[in-house]
Amino acid sequence: MSVYDYSNLVPEVHYFIHRKCTPEWCIIPMYIPFTDFTYVVKGEAVYHINDKTYIAKAGDIIYIPKGARRQAECVADDLMECYAVNLMFKD
Repeated sequence: MSVYDYSNLVPEVHYFIHRKCTPEWCIIPMYIPFTDFTYVVKGEAVYHINDKTYIAKAGDIIYIPKGARRQAECVADDLMECYAVNLMFKD
C-alpha cells in the first residue's frame, strides 16, 4: 500500500469566482500555469482540455492540471453557472 504525505502541500488561491455565464462567455485556448477546479451548479459548457472535448453539466467537477491546454465555451440555450478556483502550489 502506498502512503502519500501531503503535509508540505501548500495551495495558494490564485483566482476564485462564482460565474453566471453570458452567451458570449468563453475561455480562449491557452496552456495554464495553475491547477483549475470548476464546480458546475447549473447549465452546460463545452471544455476542450489537451485536445479532448468534454460536456460539463450541473453537478460535474472539472479538474484541469497545471500545464494543460484549456479552452471552453458555453451552451447558448443552457448557460452555465459555476464556481471556479485556480490554485498554485508552492514547492
